[in-house]
Amino acid sequence: MNYPKTIFLSLALLAMHSLNAEVVTYPAGAGVKTLNDFSVEVRQGSGPWLPVDVYPVKVDRVDEKGHNVEVASIAYFDFDGMVDVRVISNKERVNSARVRPLSYKITPDCVGDTVTFSLSHPRNLSVEVNGDIFHNLHLFANPIDKFRPSDKEIKRALKKKKGPI
Repeated sequence: MNYPKTIFLSLALLAMHSLNAEVVTYPAGAGVKTLNDFSVEVRQGSGPWLPVDVYPVKVDRVDEKGHNVEVASIAYFDFDGMVDVRVISNKERVNSARVRPLSYKITPDCVGDTVTFSLSHPRNLSVEVNGDIFHNLHLFANPIDKFRPSDKEIKRALKKKKGPI
């Protein structure tokens, strides 16, 4: 087998995939409730950091007293290729952070109030700051939706008059 040729072709394919890499974020609509416990941003390579809106989500905390509703955070974006994720804790300084599931072996960097890590595959994650598992960030890093409507299709659909179905 010709190893140099195989290595070259592998690197060329990787470079071509990186050229087509994409990140899609979805801004919250007017009137949609967001939560300010965390700020989330995502970028590819040395590109600009793109904001990712964060929403409240109710979680069930079960303890010896029964069921208690807590409010955690949830955010999502779509991507392919490699992305850097930046999570800023707006509530407290980050002394420790854990990204679950632990089986993904994602070791975040923590500086001040900021947690950063990289992803090369879509993942559903939980980012826990200072051991708090009930006020964490549920982060859905999804694959690119190949069937999403274009901006033109969205604008056309929004301009149509509402009528009977």
